[in-house]
Amino acid sequence: MVTPNAFEANLLTGLPLTNLATAKTAISALHDLGPQIVVITSMIWSNRPRKLIMMVSEKELGTWCVEMEKVQGHYTGTGDLVAALLLAHEHTYEGNGENKWATILSNVTNTMQGVIRRTHEGGGGELKLIQSKADIEKKTWEGGAAAWKV
Repeated sequence: MVTPNAFEANLLTGLPLTNLATAKTAISALHDLGPQIVVITSMIWSNRPRKLIMMVSEKELGTWCVEMEKVQGHYTGTGDLVAALLLAHEHTYEGNGENKWATILSNVTNTMQGVIRRTHEGGGGELKLIQSKADIEKKTWEGGAAAWKV
């Protein structure tokens, strides 16, 4: 599994990630480098300037996308937390097939949204992980961000 943000994916592929088509091309290029699972985080597309987009692609299953509201501010540690949540949810996911990544992406995104909002309320900066313990430990979320297959 590889989990670059949009800037890192651009450096690795030489492709700008400005919309769904360019993101899918970059994901394909990253798959060609070897990873079975590619996750690109923190994309901002020109047609969705107030949203943060995340996409995941597993060669055997396809590609999914999810978006969350962008919370103004600077937050330290988001990429590390996203990677940890993705690995934990993927490792503990019970089942397979079409719903796997839609469920995982939705849960990761909703956890991140909770942690970022709590951090924002605390003045931003380093993520408020201890204060967000209950959100991080939550196995599933209802409502909030929902992933879709692309």
